Order: sequence, then C-alpha cells, then structure tokens
Amino acid sequence: METVDASDIKAQWLRDGFVIVPGLVSKEELALGRAALPDMFPTAEEFHNDVDPQRNARFRDEFGGITDFPFANTDMSLLSVHEKLIDLAEDLLGTNSLRVYSIEVWAKYTGAANYDQRLHRDYLNHTVLVPSRTHPAQQVEMFLYLVDIPVDMGPPSYVPWQLTADLPVLPNWYPASDGVTDPDSPPGWVSYVGRPDLYQAEVSAAGSAGTVVAYRLETLHRGTAMTTPGGSLHDPCQLPHRDLGLDWQAFLACPLTDTAVVGLRRVRQSTPAPALRIPPAWTPLLE
Repeated sequence: METVDASDIKAQWLRDGFVIVPGLVSKEELALGRAALPDMFPTAEEFHNDVDPQRNARFRDEFGGITDFPFANTDMSLLSVHEKLIDLAEDLLGTNSLRVYSIEVWAKYTGAANYDQRLHRDYLNHTVLVPSRTHPAQQVEMFLYLVDIPVDMGPPSYVPWQLTADLPVLPNWYPASDGVTDPDSPPGWVSYVGRPDLYQAEVSAAGSAGTVVAYRLETLHRGTAMTTPGGSLHDPCQLPHRDLGLDWQAFLACPLTDTAVVGLRRVRQSTPAPALRIPPAWTPLLE
C-alpha cells in the first residue's frame, strides 16, 4: 500500500492547495460503513438493469445521488466522523477546535448523468467571504473513498496552486475551450476564454478505498467523467471542516440543519466520548 509520510502531508497541502493521502483509513475500518451501501443505494446491476425505476429515478440527475447526514445506518455515520479524519483536519488547519459543517455520500452510475465538470473553486457556496490566500486556511474539504476509484470511474482532479496564483476571484468556472456559456450562472462567473493549459496540468486523485483527499476552497478542481460500462461509484464521503468560531463559513453559507445536529448528537450518544470530539454545544439558534 502506498503511503505518504506524515511530514509531507502538511507540506504538500501548503504548497499545492491539496493533498492525496492513500490508505489513511484501512479497509477493515471501512468495512462496516461499506456494508450499508446496498441498503442506501442501488447496486450497479440493480441500476443498469432498472430493477426499481422509482428508486433509480433520482440518480439520473448529476447531484441527485447525494445523501446527507445523518445516515439511516449508524456505522456509516460513525465512519464519516472517524478519528483519523478529525486528526487530519486538525493538523491541516492547525487547530483542535473544529466543526464539520456538511457530510454527504454521493452515488453515481455510468451514463446516468454527465459528471465531467469544468474546473472551478468551491468558495461561492461554502462561505460568504472570499477566502484569502495570504492567510492560513480556515476550512478544509475532504473526500474519503469508500471504494476504489480508478481514472475511468470519475475521480476528482486538482490544479496545483503554483499554476493558478494569477487567477482573479471571478470568473469561478474555467472551461477547456473558448466561448462556453452557462445560462444558469450570473454574468462573469464562467470564463469566456478557455484554459486548456489548466486541464493539461491537473492532477488526478484516482486511488484505492481508504484514500483521503483534502483541499482548500480556493483550489481549482473538478469531477471527471465515468466511462466504465455498467459502472457504479459510491463516491467519497465529503467532509468539510472549519474552525469552530467561523459560523459564516458553511456549505451553501448555512450551518448544518437542525436535523443534522440531532443526528450528530445521536451518533455521539452511541459512541464513547473520546472517539468523536464533536462540540457539545452548538449555536444558540439551533439550541
């Protein structure tokens, strides 16, 4: 199994704006959570044979396969707050006062939708303030691979910071070719000038189950196409973390819903306290 030296993880994160950590979570540690996948999502055979059209329908939209925390399966919920993920977030952000502000699992199926995204950054729907590259990171996004994700199964790709230092705050989306527009985006959000050079420089995060990819909001990245015939992907658990005191930073600029807060408490109550370092008190609004 390929490994990354602990001293290199932070260095790569600071240099490139992302880091790929193979095998951070072992297959044994993944096992109970992975066992819940067939109950949460159709298998590849069930989806592509359209065994249950009603169940399959939502997965035919690019983002329709997302299931949010709290999960019906407790083992999957516990896996999403695994101690190793919390330790990594603490190390990268330099603080042990963390809040996870979104947890989701995303199921994808070859041919169900177009998962080949344009390069973009995530700050538009994770904070109401533009993050500064001159200050230490205050948020980290993470993907935990529940299954092996080879190149032809749509892994994310990232562009190292060294190649994007000159990019302005907007546009946020960079197509590979000129003249691309998006009627659903405000004017100026999608670059009219193509940047094929960025696509040529992107680094694939293809990896085996247990790999964790961590990246900053300012890092250009994208989801890639699924091309394996009949394939299915229970995409990474996505686990953004932020400093506990930064309540304006959250997915869709909104904290976890009260349902998710109740879910976190339920998970915490079913697990010995030292295993979950989740703050006991939340915002007054949700309390």
